[in-house]
Amino acid sequence: MQHRIVGLLLSALLAVGCSTAQQEIKPTTSQLAISSVQDAPFFYPKGANFAIAPKFVSSEIVSQAQEQALYQSMTYYLEQAFKARGYNFVTMEQAPDFVVKFAVALSKDLTDEMISEHFGVTPGLSNEPSLNKASVLIAVDDHKTEQRFWRGAAQGFAKEDVAPSSREQRLKSVINKVLMQFDTQG
Repeated sequence: MQHRIVGLLLSALLAVGCSTAQQEIKPTTSQLAISSVQDAPFFYPKGANFAIAPKFVSSEIVSQAQEQALYQSMTYYLEQAFKARGYNFVTMEQAPDFVVKFAVALSKDLTDEMISEHFGVTPGLSNEPSLNKASVLIAVDDHKTEQRFWRGAAQGFAKEDVAPSSREQRLKSVINKVLMQFDTQG
């Protein structure tokens, strides 16, 4: 009889001890997912020349003026980031050694499926209906062979209610975080 009671108590304790409470993690605007891939071995010595070639993604949500301002900021921050790594900025007409291509889009204009199909790297940030997911795509191609050497992508939730200076700082931070992966793979 005692063994039966002890057995029941142990069973009850094990059942209680093994129960789990699921905690739902809600997406926040500060979340950021980054992924990159090195397509081929490459090495560009300090002093190599690079150019920047934006790839515009048409948007039904973002105005043309906002898109232009965003792409100008992206171009500027990419130029600064690659200069800080010892490379020289030149125009496409000046025959760069490599070309940095980029695109920026909201998920309503460029879905994860489209990114995966056309770019091949998707960070995988989950969708949240109440937030606008944005993607930053950066690729490095050899200018002469047009071979893609490296691709990096970041996804986060667009913060629409912040000051332009904060938005610029976040964009710069995202670019630098993506390029940290370029630094370790190059």
